[in-house]
Amino acid sequence: MPEVQLRTSVIIPAYRAAGSIRAAIDSVLAQTRPVEEIIVIDDGGDPDLAAAMHGYPSIVQYVVVPHGGASAARNAGIRMAKGDLVAFLDADDQWLPWKISAQVEAFERWPDLGLTCCTIMTRVPGRADKHIIPHRLVSTGVPARLSAHDALSAATEIGLSTVVVKKRVLPDPAFDNTLTTAEDRDLYVHILLRHQMLAFNEPGTIYAVREDSLSRRERDRTGADSLRVLEKHRSAIPLSTYRFWKAYLLFEWALSVSDASRSLQLLLRSIRAWPMPRSRRYSLLMGGRLQWVGILVWSAAKNTFNRNQRRGIPPR
Repeated sequence: MPEVQLRTSVIIPAYRAAGSIRAAIDSVLAQTRPVEEIIVIDDGGDPDLAAAMHGYPSIVQYVVVPHGGASAARNAGIRMAKGDLVAFLDADDQWLPWKISAQVEAFERWPDLGLTCCTIMTRVPGRADKHIIPHRLVSTGVPARLSAHDALSAATEIGLSTVVVKKRVLPDPAFDNTLTTAEDRDLYVHILLRHQMLAFNEPGTIYAVREDSLSRRERDRTGADSLRVLEKHRSAIPLSTYRFWKAYLLFEWALSVSDASRSLQLLLRSIRAWPMPRSRRYSLLMGGRLQWVGILVWSAAKNTFNRNQRRGIPPR
């Protein structure tokens, strides 16, 4: 064991989470390697949540802050944290017992490591748990410094409740309050462009699938925020990588939009950002975009034909 052991602070933002908070905290207390502090940030103040916090040991701190959203709550917790490492856990997720031990030992073994993460078990009521392995994060067992393309790709697949980071690599503020849906992706990109990461392929987090989550409900905002993240880090990204990711994010945004006219506008912006394929990866993007354009044009023509039929206008 190393002479100096790293201390870990766990940040749990909680908003109306009285029904799940104890399971989250208990999963941290059940870790095979104890953490030094657990900071629960009550986003706005909830009497039911306050009541649920009774009976915990002194390492569990309960702090009420004015309602400002999860990013503001996490930033408040980071400012309070005394640990060398910061681990994030959402109030309705849980950890498996091995998680912190393996991740902290990795930081102690490799001093240049900036971020570790693991895979997840998704939990949907009434269904069996499912192990999700992000296909771009298959671990080699040693830390890696990612290329800009791979950093942007990895940032789309990391779950925040799986992450432990070295506190000194965090920007200030760590989470951008102006981003509604991609604040965690923004943080990952910042760290992965500058520091090594290590991904564990074993599930360490039980993720509660939330069908009404913000990213599911506000797909337009998700697309816009993802592009803002790319623009924020543009100076650290090669031009070809930047143009490809701008095209890809616009294409992904177009696929999530139900309005055909809006979707077509986003597709045209995607093609302008990166018009021609350069490799198999880029060719797949080009083919996907052209296929979607064809679907939209066919859908628009069909809708026009149906409207004309209802109005009694014969086809030309």
